[in-house]
Amino acid sequence: MTQQRVLDAAAAAKAAWLRSARESLRKWPAPLLADLDPPELLGVTESSLADRYAEGPLAPYVERDIDRIARERLRSKGLLLLVGAPASGVTRTAYETALSDPVPRHVLAPISPDGLRRAIDELDVLSHLATRTSLMLWLDRVDRFAPSGLTVRMLRECRERSPGLRVVATVLSTCYLAWATEQADLAAEFGAPVMLERLASGPELARAKSAYPDVDFTEGIAPAFTATGSLLRRMAAGDRSCPFEPVGGDCALARAVLHVAIGWVGTGTPRALSAVTTSGLVQQRLGRPGEPDRSHLAHALEWWASPATDGAALLTLGMLGAQVETLAPHAGVAEVVNLETTPDDDVWTTALNDVHSAADSEGLGRIGYQAHVRGILHVSGAAWDMVREADEPAAEALRRAASFSESRRDYAAAIPLRERMLRIVETTSGPDDPELAVALMMLAVAVEGSGEVAKARDMFERALAIDERSYGPDHLQVALMLHNLGVILNTLGEPTKAREVLERALSIKERALGTEHHEVAVTLKSIGRSFMLLREPAKARDLYERSLSIRERAFGPDHLEVADSLASLGIAWRELEEPAKALELLDRALSIEERELGRHDPDVGDTLSDLGLVWMDLRDPFKARDLLERALAIKSRFYGPDHRRVAGTLNSLGEVWIHLGEPAKARDMFERVLAIDERLYGSNHLEVAGPLGNLGVACAEAGAPGKARDLIERALAIEERALGPDHPKVAGTLGNLGNVWNELGNPDKAREVYLKALGILRANPEGNRSAMADIVRRLRRVDPDLVIRSDGRTAGLRSSGDDHGDAWTDEEGH
Repeated sequence: MTQQRVLDAAAAAKAAWLRSARESLRKWPAPLLADLDPPELLGVTESSLADRYAEGPLAPYVERDIDRIARERLRSKGLLLLVGAPASGVTRTAYETALSDPVPRHVLAPISPDGLRRAIDELDVLSHLATRTSLMLWLDRVDRFAPSGLTVRMLRECRERSPGLRVVATVLSTCYLAWATEQADLAAEFGAPVMLERLASGPELARAKSAYPDVDFTEGIAPAFTATGSLLRRMAAGDRSCPFEPVGGDCALARAVLHVAIGWVGTGTPRALSAVTTSGLVQQRLGRPGEPDRSHLAHALEWWASPATDGAALLTLGMLGAQVETLAPHAGVAEVVNLETTPDDDVWTTALNDVHSAADSEGLGRIGYQAHVRGILHVSGAAWDMVREADEPAAEALRRAASFSESRRDYAAAIPLRERMLRIVETTSGPDDPELAVALMMLAVAVEGSGEVAKARDMFERALAIDERSYGPDHLQVALMLHNLGVILNTLGEPTKAREVLERALSIKERALGTEHHEVAVTLKSIGRSFMLLREPAKARDLYERSLSIRERAFGPDHLEVADSLASLGIAWRELEEPAKALELLDRALSIEERELGRHDPDVGDTLSDLGLVWMDLRDPFKARDLLERALAIKSRFYGPDHRRVAGTLNSLGEVWIHLGEPAKARDMFERVLAIDERLYGSNHLEVAGPLGNLGVACAEAGAPGKARDLIERALAIEERALGPDHPKVAGTLGNLGNVWNELGNPDKAREVYLKALGILRANPEGNRSAMADIVRRLRRVDPDLVIRSDGRTAGLRSSGDDHGDAWTDEEGH
């Protein structure tokens, strides 16, 4: 090859690379943010109204209340996700936030859905930037990127290769929940979003009026400068000049037409709304006999389709000759209205029948998903009943809908969907099909979340058997199922069996993934939980510390996965009677969770509950009460008042009320816990023993020792049967029973029970030092002559019956 050909080939390759870069990014080479033309490059556009005020490409910005928070989030975290209501001006706010950065930055603005992946993975544009270039990654409408087109890995790679990178992303509030469900890892990477509303607050309105005294901000600040604002005002005014209505009266038919058109779009259907369908739906909405008058209907269509002063119209008509065939509402107006209202049932049903008649599975899935997300479950249920095949597009939408509810912990809404998916798979697959195992596993997760733990175990065991036959005993998929089963067994109070199952899962994972993989950390944490239930907190601590170390290396020190391990480790240190260490770890976990999830997330509620118990150990019951009441409010609001995760916090709060001398309040708490646990587990399950015993303590404190004895003895029988007579948990219940016998005027019986408890604790000293000391104090009260040695062994005076007087005897026969 001649030198010229080499040069020509190199030039062609360079030109091809440049062409690909410009097809992947809005602008290349990456320009400075301050030099950008916002309308062209970032999609920040305004109407002709703004031109009257523009000093550059855009009119002067009106500061929003969230601007300070957004700037601080971007500065401190490096990533900012702005969630804006439709027509809120979220893209403009994001742009102004980016401009506020004092560092001059070059902008990478990838084109969705795949531009970032091509730019990073295929073109390696980062290596084509000058050394130490300060970058801004612009991700407007982040939800429009494909799952493979924007990943956590890509974000982290960009941040690693461009230290100090700033990432600014936006998404509409109508899309955020679905996106955060489907891209949970990505949403977690961004952390808690900053929310922007459409309508202006009082201070915002004052600033807007000061800058633009003659502009109408009724519909919000951003809409005032766009066609959406003028069209919203026109829609609110209605057609008061309709020749078919009384003079000055609003045209009900015209309003019904627009309502139907907007509602049709709100169902999520991809199919056009025909004029014939509109006529029928308008008739149903108005409740009038017969079809609408054709001339009246034509006038209404033409009126809404006539352009406003800036050239936009509320309706776009599709014409075939002189005949209106289809109609579609203005997209911006439809987004605003559909955020605040839901389509009529007639519109939902008609849209559903339309896609079904056309065998449009993708359209069916869109409508079903939209209805499910909006809580119109009878519509989504009708859609899912039309799904027949596991691999059709609507089936994928069904799975997404179930995941959406599960991500919000709304398992009651998810279970019917998972059951429907299981029925579909069962009818189209064999008994050993791995897809059947997946469907069983997903249903089991939802069922377990709803509190039916034993039912979930049966499903996991069935799924595990299928996977073992399909993949063999040492496959990663088998490890996943083993892990899930182990978690369930822990919840069911079977930690020995759980540990065996989880250790098998760990062995498979370590062989397949290596000992430092984050999936290994997940199973280490679950094994730690087994040891906690087995009252071996030191072993649990060691496992939690290893899990934490792996997660910190994998995710960094401030990730939610790290917070999870911190909280578990804190609980272990509490059980090891090191409340100061527990407090430090739990405070760190809470800080991460509140920053990433917000102050009202149920995971925050769990950590608050744990912190409340630590403050009890630190002898500050008032602080404990405040934390637990905050946790209870969060969990009750999220799960409802009768969920098992609410029961745990109620139980802890009841214990606090005991310490605060309010046994009646404590009794109310424990009675609620007992009712929840008996409904979930049955009257003789280990989970029921705790609230039984606590309720007994509360009754004793309230002056009812006879009732207290019956409750505590019932709890003791359950624990001895489930855990064995020598378990440390049994010792705690024996201690409470001894107190009651003493109150009933039988100190000898109390002494007998205390001695039995002390013997158990002596045999299990680890993590039980304070419990042993407490039993010793109680023994000394009922038997002041009893000698208790430093190792917990006891001796008392007993008459020898001879001339040598009294002799010492070992109470335990030694």
